Amino acid sequence: MISALIDDQFSKRTFIANVTTQVVERHIVTDLEKIFSPVIVHDWSDSETEAVAMEPISAKRQREFLLDRVGKFENGDKILGDVIRITTWD
Repeated sequence: MISALIDDQFSKRTFIANVTTQVVERHIVTDLEKIFSPVIVHDWSDSETEAVAMEPISAKRQREFLLDRVGKFENGDKILGDVIRITTWD
């Protein structure tokens, strides 16, 4: 009985994985060769090329925000290190 349940669960997972793969291959990867074809890309306008190559504005803002935070943490770490060195000399 337990082995039948295990086989059933495995069959369901395999079925879901197979269907997912087929959907991705059929609908998402269709015409992918056209996107990476140098001939097709050469004929694109500048705005089409930028639309494909550009990162989303939200990702750019998030990256800038995080880089700013890293800079502030590094500066704070340096200041703390200086304070610790000064207080240990006293």
